[in-house]
Parts: sequence; structure tokens; C-alpha cells
Amino acid sequence: MFETIAIVKAYLTYKQSVGETNCIIEQLYQQCLHYIANISNNYCVAGVDNIKKEVLTCQNKEAIQSLFENTRSIRNYDKSIAVTEDEIKSAISLSRMAPSACNRQPVKVYYTMDPIKNVGISKLIPGNRGFENEIPNFLVVTSAKNFFGLFEYNQWFVNGGIFLGYLRLALQTVNLGSCIFQWSLRSDEKSLRTLCGIPENEAIVAIVGIGHYANESYCIKAQRKSVDEYISKF
Repeated sequence: MFETIAIVKAYLTYKQSVGETNCIIEQLYQQCLHYIANISNNYCVAGVDNIKKEVLTCQNKEAIQSLFENTRSIRNYDKSIAVTEDEIKSAISLSRMAPSACNRQPVKVYYTMDPIKNVGISKLIPGNRGFENEIPNFLVVTSAKNFFGLFEYNQWFVNGGIFLGYLRLALQTVNLGSCIFQWSLRSDEKSLRTLCGIPENEAIVAIVGIGHYANESYCIKAQRKSVDEYISKF
């Protein structure tokens, strides 16, 4: 509702800027404002941003390249340093910039600071055997299926996956290591939903283990395919 009102406001502002008015829409807009209590002037944004080329172009290619090349899947952490909520929220704040279909932003991130609950999540994760006790905190990434139409089946996973890529890099920028775990069909989904309070309309995309870096991390050697193997020119 608030976004719709913001769009109407942007439309009326544009019309005024070109010397046009629409009394009927203006009247309906004012009626909507009247029925919504405690609405602030910056409740939502709409319209367009005119962004200069110099803002959009990369100004520090070396730093971005280092971020991409040095972000690794971490399996051992310094558990003597507690992950803070501020660190988690800072990473998620950056991840919010991830693009989504029509700006629907269907993703939600579940986390807990309770060590017992984090252990409970660890026991439900497929693929962490052998180092499950090394990871102190977890983020559960979900995507709302009801944000998509009938012919957009599985697009919630696409949008959730894009967010997940941003989240991985964002965690690196706040100096938290991470390891992404896929969520398989054979996993105990009911238990995870009950533990985290995840509603049925949200698809579980993945679980991300996070923590502070140890003085030395052991990372599996991962040979990347060549560029030629990634591309197919036609």
C-alpha cells in the first residue's frame, strides 16, 4: 500500500513539474493519506533516480577484484570472538542492494544469538559433517513463494540465490567468514521451520555458517574452470 501511494505521489510531482494537473487523482491521493494514520513524509520512495556516470563506474577495481578473489568458504573459526548482531545486520544491509524481480525483495534472513539454537541448526544441515562443531552462528536464507505468479515457478530460488551471492561478499566486507550449505529435499525441513519460525510460504534457499576468522584458515583447493570453459559464443 505504502509503495503504491509513493508511486502516485511521484506521478503527481512529475505532472506538476511539466505544468500539468490531474484533480481526480490528486483528490484520491489526499483521501488515501487521510485514512492512513501516522504516515511520515519519507515512508517510501518511488519515481526515478538520475545517477551520474561517474557514480556508476567502478572507482576501485583492485579492491573489488581482491574481494572476489579472496572470499573463500571457511570451515574453521575463532569461536573465542563472538559474532555480534551489528555485524550480521551490517552484512544484510549491504546484501539488500541485490537485484530482485520487479524489486519484490522476497528474501528473509533468519538468525539467532542463542548457542543452543545454533547447535540445533547445525545438526539439521546436510554437508557439514566433520566440522559441524567449528561453526558458531548460522543464517537461514528464505524466499517468499507468494511474491511470484503461476508462470514464475522456482523464481523464488533465483532471487534468493542472487541475494545469497551478495550476502557472501557482504560478510567478507565486515570481516566474517562464511560457508554456504545447500538445502536438499531429504533434509528435515519441518524441524528447521519449527526451530526458526519459518512459515510455509517461504522456500528455504540455503543456510550460511558464519564466524570470525581464525589466525589461519584451512580452505579446500578449488580449481576454477578457465574462461573458455565458462563461455559459449554463438
